[in-house]
Order: sequence, then structure tokens, then C-alpha cells
Amino acid sequence: MEWISVEDRIPEPEYKQEQVIISCCEGIVIAGWYDKENGVFKDEHNGAWVPEVTHWMPLPEAPEV
Repeated sequence: MEWISVEDRIPEPEYKQEQVIISCCEGIVIAGWYDKENGVFKDEHNGAWVPEVTHWMPLPEAPEV
């Protein structure tokens, strides 16, 4: 999977939110959500809005078990 710039495209979740991997301008990478209703990225751990997101990518498929 490749990183997607927020300038090129934002997630288009089928439902209210989509779980994604987020990269911020400081190079920090976290798991989070894109909140379609409010148009913001949120931290998965505390639900806080994540400012200055530069890139995102969908989560990879889970491994087969």
C-alpha cells in the first residue's frame, strides 16, 4: 500500500467512519479514524482530532489464520 496525500484525496467511507493509518507533518504515524460526518481525522486511542494530517492509508488486510 502507498501513502495517499490529503491534498490528492481523503477517505470516502461507506459508513460514518473508516479506520486508517495517519501521518502528521512531524512524521508521526498513528492508527486512527477518518470521521466522514465532521471531515476530520481522529486518534484511535483517545478519539481526539488529529491536526496537520499530511497523508493517510487504509489498513492492510488481516492475515489468514
